[in-house]
Amino acid sequence: MKKVDGINIGIQDVRKRKTRSILTGIAIAVGCMLLVAMQGMGDTINKTATSFIESFGDMSQVMVLPQKYDKNNNFALQFQEQSNNGMQLLPYTQNVQLNPKEKSNEKKITNDTLKSLSKIEGVKNVVAYEASRASEVKINGVNKNGESVVVLGYDSNYKYTDQVKVIAGKDLTGNQNDVLVKKEYLEQMGVKDFNSVIGKKITLILSMPSIDEITMPSKKIEKTIEGVYENKNSYYPGSIMGLESMTNEMQAYYSGKNVKDVTPNYSMVTLNTTAKKYINPIMKDINNNLGYTTFNLGEVVGLASIFTSFVGGVLDIGAIIVIIVASVGLINTMTMTIQEKKKWIGIMRSIGAKKGNIVTIFLAQAIFIGILGGIVGCILAVIGIWLVNIYLSSSGKDFHIILTWANLWLGFIVTVVVSTIAGIIPAIKAAKLNVIEIINEE
Repeated sequence: MKKVDGINIGIQDVRKRKTRSILTGIAIAVGCMLLVAMQGMGDTINKTATSFIESFGDMSQVMVLPQKYDKNNNFALQFQEQSNNGMQLLPYTQNVQLNPKEKSNEKKITNDTLKSLSKIEGVKNVVAYEASRASEVKINGVNKNGESVVVLGYDSNYKYTDQVKVIAGKDLTGNQNDVLVKKEYLEQMGVKDFNSVIGKKITLILSMPSIDEITMPSKKIEKTIEGVYENKNSYYPGSIMGLESMTNEMQAYYSGKNVKDVTPNYSMVTLNTTAKKYINPIMKDINNNLGYTTFNLGEVVGLASIFTSFVGGVLDIGAIIVIIVASVGLINTMTMTIQEKKKWIGIMRSIGAKKGNIVTIFLAQAIFIGILGGIVGCILAVIGIWLVNIYLSSSGKDFHIILTWANLWLGFIVTVVVSTIAGIIPAIKAAKLNVIEIINEE
């Protein structure tokens, strides 16, 4: 008997027992459908997490912090933990000593540091800012005052254009009296027409808390609104930005120094790289040679992918368990078929059929049911995911399950493989039946 003949006999036998075969195939199809759906859920979770992290900034950027490098202190873990808790980690502020015995991990970023950073291979440009805070903000012609706000002062030698987008007015041109105001901050003050504030005076009010009933006089800094901007990166700090001369004046007030005595101490530096391949070498260079802590969003993506891969794996295991349970039903179905076809097996063996022929016949049945179950399961997965995505879209949910050819093929292949493995046991059992005993029984 040729193998093709054995396969044809097996398929014909499946067709004769339609009800039993259909029920077994449906169980396998459900498992396949769940596997494809769970794969899609895992991909969706991974993509959503990655997109969320990427929204915080450009993956090709390296952030340099005014903190001593410590290989045991992973800033990416801090960033992820505090972001998950809804806390704002940036703009970066130096760690405050808890007691005099603790060593400060602060490491100032100066103009010399910026020059060194700009010379590193792979660095396209450098963006540096100082962060300070105003207690109150007033805009001429606007009734509502602004609340406490983070103010950023940029070094005019290093462009910030990759960080923000000006949506009204003009960009800073180098005039120390001009500032840009963030769109969301103006909206909080009730400003809807952003062009209406262009050219108006803005007053930053600085104040110090009272100490032992001694009140320090407040300070007012007046600037002109040159434009309104929105962030390109969701983590990007600050609501008012200008040149570093403004933040130097603010720092002079808070430190009790003369403005001329205030030296640049940048809160954070962003390095735009020429290619992603330079990110790790740049970070190692800065960590080991300059001694600063660095951070790249790719580190957070790597940490997040570990979690999402685990979740995806759990979902996949659940679906595979369903397929395995369905395969147990396949084993039972084939075992019943073997019991019903004992006489036929005995006759086939007595006229010269080999054990391999018997194995081929029954294994073909298992594979055929597995293929049908896989095809139906993939079709059900496509329809089910399509319907779920329509429901999610109609409900206004910004979430949809990903469906890819790779997931469909994986679901189909796993289903066929598990069905084949499940069919091997009863097929071998059928081939090992004693011909003489079978004929005597019948």
